[in-house]
Amino acid sequence: ALCVHRSSPGDLRRGRIETLESGQVPPTAYLPECTGWSQMEDAVRGLLDEKHEYRTLVIDTANGACDMLAEEVKRTSFNNSQTDFNDYGKGQLQVRARWGAFLKSLDSLRVNRKVTIILLNHTKVKTFSDPAGKDYDQYIPDGNPKCWELTRQWADIIAYGGLKVQVSRDDKAYGDAKRYLRVESTPSIVAKNRYGLPPEIFPRGTGAKAM
Repeated sequence: ALCVHRSSPGDLRRGRIETLESGQVPPTAYLPECTGWSQMEDAVRGLLDEKHEYRTLVIDTANGACDMLAEEVKRTSFNNSQTDFNDYGKGQLQVRARWGAFLKSLDSLRVNRKVTIILLNHTKVKTFSDPAGKDYDQYIPDGNPKCWELTRQWADIIAYGGLKVQVSRDDKAYGDAKRYLRVESTPSIVAKNRYGLPPEIFPRGTGAKAM
């Protein structure tokens, strides 16, 4: 299972329809956009139970899915009350439990139906408080901390997708920025690599096949 968190440049945020229409990716099957958590669960259940030939499931974005789950929990368990949802963290405990069950469903899809799972996340910058030294900023996946806590343990690979910029001695950028994936952690980037991949992966050419 792969989790990719992406920085903000436009070439990494192009939507599915745009990339299809521009010919950057071949015709690709996709499910209707989920507007609620129950639709997300139904989609995965259908892939588990129904006959199909799909070999990859991409969820774009996982942090958006967690937001839908939180809204579902607030609506069904706390009568849409944000105050009750926040009370003693009770709402977040339910969100964590249901997200964990969802990840188990994805594992079943991966193991029993041989479907590769890819979760996409947006990225944010958060200051890491280092007890052994100075604090520093990190790129980490955005979204619900309770969901991310479980996702970080669950994923085989956590990759940061961004732009590699060359910097001169006078701290000025030069040349063309290159897209890349970082799959090993650094002080500034959260990543994970169980497959022994190179720390950084650069595309060859353009389009979906290049990455």
